Amino acid sequence: MHPLAFVAIGGIVVWMIFSSAKERAESSSDARMRLVGQSVIGLVLGAVMAFVLPHRVPKSMMESPAGVVAIVVLWIVGGALLLASVTALVAALSVPPRPT
Repeated sequence: MHPLAFVAIGGIVVWMIFSSAKERAESSSDARMRLVGQSVIGLVLGAVMAFVLPHRVPKSMMESPAGVVAIVVLWIVGGALLLASVTALVAALSVPPRPT
């Protein structure tokens, strides 16, 4: 598969997340604040999964195929969670707060 296809698919996924999060944030100020909070939690969890946990795998496990698979899964899942959370956070912050 061509690398530009991955970029195009990623762009479509990011746009879908952005548009649905923006729609949800526009519904009410409580929904916007809830979305901001959930996005920050997802951002922290995704960063920990993608960047911290792979370094905590013991050296003896890194030499086995199961260890390599565990690290790759942490990178993929953590990176996907990080990307989705950043996109939702940007969408929620792009909506101006409603006056109360």
